[in-house]
Amino acid sequence: MGYSETYSQIGKLFDKYGLEKLIEEPKQVTGGLMHKVYQVTTKHNKYAVKEFNPSVMIRNGAIEHIVNSERISGALKEIVPVISAIQFNDNTLLMLNKQYYMIFNWLDGKSIFSQHISLKNCVQIGKLLGEIHKADIVIPGLHKKINETALYEWDKYLLLGREINAEWVDELIQIADELKKWNEDSKEACSSLSDELVLSHRDLDPKNIMWKNDNPYIIDWEAAGYLNPHQELLEVLNYWTDNGSGGLDKNKFEALYHAYRVIVGSCQANWKMVLASGFGGMLGWLDYSFKRSLGIEAESLEEKELGTEQVFGTMQALRQYAGQTTLLLDWLEG
Repeated sequence: MGYSETYSQIGKLFDKYGLEKLIEEPKQVTGGLMHKVYQVTTKHNKYAVKEFNPSVMIRNGAIEHIVNSERISGALKEIVPVISAIQFNDNTLLMLNKQYYMIFNWLDGKSIFSQHISLKNCVQIGKLLGEIHKADIVIPGLHKKINETALYEWDKYLLLGREINAEWVDELIQIADELKKWNEDSKEACSSLSDELVLSHRDLDPKNIMWKNDNPYIIDWEAAGYLNPHQELLEVLNYWTDNGSGGLDKNKFEALYHAYRVIVGSCQANWKMVLASGFGGMLGWLDYSFKRSLGIEAESLEEKELGTEQVFGTMQALRQYAGQTTLLLDWLEG
């Protein structure tokens, strides 16, 4: 969708839901790897408008999941600082001309990454995660169900990649056997961890935390749902203690882990299983990235190129994580 068409479409959306008229062209902002986000300015307010990827929204259950994710966000709003979508007649997911949107009040903050993450930031994130898990909220109509790891079709992607001479083929050949093992181990681990589940964000990496005046605000809730709390703790530890050079910062790790345990108490877990489950989210993203790169789930050349970029980045992240599991186990059990 070109910018002039975007201006027209979002202008009609604002008219439909009784908001002020736009006074300038919507500006696409960075950060979204799946959907598009625009900064939209009216005479008296600024908004963030999320335009959902049509190829995602046609999936079975996608709309219901997005709606429920905002219910989770809303339920946690009194416990942790959350940026939730604005409701219009009790609806947060809006539609115009077969395109789905959410509208948020604009937060004038920014995300921070690796080398700029301080020990204080890690303590703040540990406390936030602890408060979410301790709350153990219940949403009427949402039943406890783990987001299981599927067994993905790596051989199929290799075959399709060879047909179009995809630039990631050689790397996929090198990592294929490891992908299959990680996939099988993760599926088994997720099943074993399904007895202890909480409702949470499920994607608390640095891009989904906005900082304003040194205070964190959680954004982008569309992945929210049930998961094992120790699994999410491990993911958050990996995200926030990355030293920016492919390793982990032990001081940041200990600061976040201690802050979390101050809130929830002791962490008794089968960490070997938790570590095996840690491959699941990355494998799921790699599966989706292959589909985008191959044009199976892509609306444009831009999406295909983003898929290709994410294929390389995710394979690297998987190798990096695999190389850190022994160290992580030592730190978690230490």
